[in-house]
Amino acid sequence: MSPLTVMTIDDEPLALRRLELAIAEVPGFVHVAEADGCGAGLSRFEECRPDIVIVDIKMRDGTGFDFVDRLKAVRSPAIIFATAFDHFAARAFETPAVDYVLKPIEIPRLRAALHRARARLADGAAATTIAELRAVVANLRRAAPGSVAAPGEREVWVRSNRGMMTRVAISDIRFVTSEDDYVRLHLADRSFLVRMSIRAFAEQVSAEEFIRIHRRALVRRSEIVDVARAGSRIKAVLADGRTVEAGRIYARSLLDMTRRARLD
Repeated sequence: MSPLTVMTIDDEPLALRRLELAIAEVPGFVHVAEADGCGAGLSRFEECRPDIVIVDIKMRDGTGFDFVDRLKAVRSPAIIFATAFDHFAARAFETPAVDYVLKPIEIPRLRAALHRARARLADGAAATTIAELRAVVANLRRAAPGSVAAPGEREVWVRSNRGMMTRVAISDIRFVTSEDDYVRLHLADRSFLVRMSIRAFAEQVSAEEFIRIHRRALVRRSEIVDVARAGSRIKAVLADGRTVEAGRIYARSLLDMTRRARLD
């Protein structure tokens, strides 16, 4: 059986590298190209015409849905969307036209998605045209993470201390801090380290929910009860007594927010 060619599109270099390594662990599939955005992805696709494309939903120059919209091929490749959030994915992707994998990507789930793509491509009669795929994407857009859902309806997949994947409701997160290419989600009594950028998390939540007080920290507005000063340093004081330091360029926004709260 000939190996199927796979192309990956993501605007985070580490995510691309991890995908390449993960694909290498699945026999019968070969990684042939990568791109760091929607525009570059379209150019690389035209050059190598891969059988399968794994594309991130959220990128700096567009979305995975935009990539599909702009494809010029008559027959579509098998599309696998990658996403760090699953508040819409499980119900949105119940279609044979596309599949999805959650970040951080697990080898068994990637293997299942790739083999599902192989099965669909092998069924020539069921090959999806670009027009049909675009119709599917139009429906997916309605539930995509670009439209922020109501608090409590969103979840993040995290790995527990026992190594199992579990869900954390965004409404339970008190604040978020960045640790290199991870973020730590701080809840009331525990925290979880998740492989995603703080920028990616910030794009999934409302500015009315979380305030950026540092380039490496987001805090739930309703948790902030005061501001503490120590010389030139400013910290947000949370309802449970924890503090989160504010960066110099973000301190003004924090002070303005607490000042308005006192006036109210």
